[in-house]
Amino acid sequence: MKSFILTVFISVVTISVVAQSELKIAQICDTQLGFGVDGFAADSARFEQAVELINYLKPDIAVFAGDMVNDIKNRHAIEVFLKIKNKLHCPVIMTAGNHDLPDPVTDENFKTYRKYFGKDFSTFEKNGFSIISANTQLWRGAPETLINQQDKLLQNALGKASKSGNKIIMLTHVPPFINSVDEADQYFNIPTETRKKLLKKADDNGVIIWISGHLHCTNKTSYGNITILNGETTCNNFDGHPHGFRFLTVSSDGNYNWQFIPLNASDVQGGNPISPPGVYIADPTARSDKNGKLYVYGSLDEKPGYYCSHRHDVLETSDLVNWRLYENTFASKGEGDEVPYSDAYLYAPDMIERDGKYYLYFCLSDGGEGVATSLSPIGPFREGKKIEGANGIDPTVFIDDDGQAYYYWGQFSAKGAKMNKDMQTIDVSTITDGLVTEKEHYFHEGGFVFKRNGIYYFVYAHMGRQDRPTCLGYATSSSPLGPFKYGGVIIDNAGSDPAVWNNHGSVAEFKGKWYVFYHRPTHNCVMMRKACVEPIEFRPDGSIPEVEMTSQGAGAPLKATGRIDAEKACLLHGNIRIQLIEGLKDNESLNAIHNGDRAAWKYIDYGEGVKRFTVRLRSKAGGKISIAGDKPWHGEHGKVEVPPDKNWTILSCNVRNLKGVQTLWLQFSGADNTDLFEIDWMKFE
Repeated sequence: MKSFILTVFISVVTISVVAQSELKIAQICDTQLGFGVDGFAADSARFEQAVELINYLKPDIAVFAGDMVNDIKNRHAIEVFLKIKNKLHCPVIMTAGNHDLPDPVTDENFKTYRKYFGKDFSTFEKNGFSIISANTQLWRGAPETLINQQDKLLQNALGKASKSGNKIIMLTHVPPFINSVDEADQYFNIPTETRKKLLKKADDNGVIIWISGHLHCTNKTSYGNITILNGETTCNNFDGHPHGFRFLTVSSDGNYNWQFIPLNASDVQGGNPISPPGVYIADPTARSDKNGKLYVYGSLDEKPGYYCSHRHDVLETSDLVNWRLYENTFASKGEGDEVPYSDAYLYAPDMIERDGKYYLYFCLSDGGEGVATSLSPIGPFREGKKIEGANGIDPTVFIDDDGQAYYYWGQFSAKGAKMNKDMQTIDVSTITDGLVTEKEHYFHEGGFVFKRNGIYYFVYAHMGRQDRPTCLGYATSSSPLGPFKYGGVIIDNAGSDPAVWNNHGSVAEFKGKWYVFYHRPTHNCVMMRKACVEPIEFRPDGSIPEVEMTSQGAGAPLKATGRIDAEKACLLHGNIRIQLIEGLKDNESLNAIHNGDRAAWKYIDYGEGVKRFTVRLRSKAGGKISIAGDKPWHGEHGKVEVPPDKNWTILSCNVRNLKGVQTLWLQFSGADNTDLFEIDWMKFE
């Protein structure tokens, strides 16, 4: 696969259940060749990237939600669109946009559209699903005869699909509405009277998903049993999101997974953290399978002020660079509740597979521990039940070479016991306390056990530095129930946030190499933690050298000429912190930057050298950004003067003497005791 595929898979909306059948859809909104701010060639290149990614993902169908080109009179644009579109390996269904079929609809434009793009009303059936594509340009103003013709076609298609028992998906360019079914008529919605009739008709006939474009931003609304999904574009997003498309998987029970696939490795790079922007997965336990995939299970922080939440998400990868998120795979309250005896928060989990069955071990904020099961590593995990004899937090499970499973848990003093063959109960007569302790091993909580070359390793949150459990430490033994001898520190997350408090993680082998998984806090609080990963090594005697936090994680150094997201900073000095941009749920920035603060990204590949630095920021009091390399005390390589302002802007400056692989340091100066600016991303040329 080409390098642009190595981007972070982010922003998934999931309601996961095991389904008998499903339909996989690539949702492409507004390719609109010629509309992007960086020109026709860039629009075309991104569309071509999208097609190659879609072919790799192998959907059942690709749907184009209108506005294939920016100007229907531009025959060259149409030819380029068709040439790229025809490279798709899957069936395609399209709907007319207002740029493909401009207002008012004329016979000439209609003929042009149908000549190049085909029918403006069409259907597709597969796997018990029906997709119906309708032309919203007619409902927004066309001769009555054309409207009546389409209404009749729609009624027949809905009736046929409903009668056959198919799940129905609507495809249009313009969405029925943006926020409310009663909102006023505007450019971005279907007229009110028509809108309400269409929605009622669709809902009555069993439409479950309505796919639209036109908005040039992500939007999700609902009407009755219908979910309306607007995705990002490949040309120009009005909300600042990266270019991309959506991969929609709909199951026969109506549940769905809606994954954002970003485009262009120069826009988005992998690295740490591995949790998508706006998703705060902490306490990561990593488990690899026999099919070349690795899964991360963890607690889910949702707000500053309290730990965790009532649900668990799962991350999946096949290369430790691209990650896919599955939401709500297990819950203790609300949608998907599988813990009937408690509504407490879910703390750190573990998961292990045995004989084709997947066991999720969970713990609750009220002290209870339990287990739920699934036939899939991504859940959903069902029928949560208590594990009698285990009361505490942070369960972890290890299966030895002889098939005997062991269960571990506890805080300050770790306990362990043999598990029974059902993997859901423990042999209480084997409970052993004090496997690792605060006094002898700096043990705080968060145990994880693995075995390598005959040595048993107990990994845990280690509080031997500054009386805070910011480290992951380890102890070793020749037996799964100890005694364990103190080994040292694997990684320390001190310096990742001004309020950093704890760490919790795991160690996993994946494709012949070993990695430590840990978390970093954000938002200047001890919560809102994000999973990260670093490669580790073992000395000949089995000991583990300490590794540093990086921005690149398990991948290569970040390319200086690609977009470097601010939230990938691995060291923060001062008042500065990573947090969500105000008003957004899936974009983070470096925020609360004060005079004298510093931030570092490890490591950046500057290649043969760079000449210019560009940064997207929102100024407040204003100030200066100094750009430095490995040794910032040796002087700056460039500087950006930031005038006081309240708007997002892009600023640039010349830089010198930056080449090869090294750290990027940004140092900030300005007025004392005030926020200078916040930073979204940066890149070099």
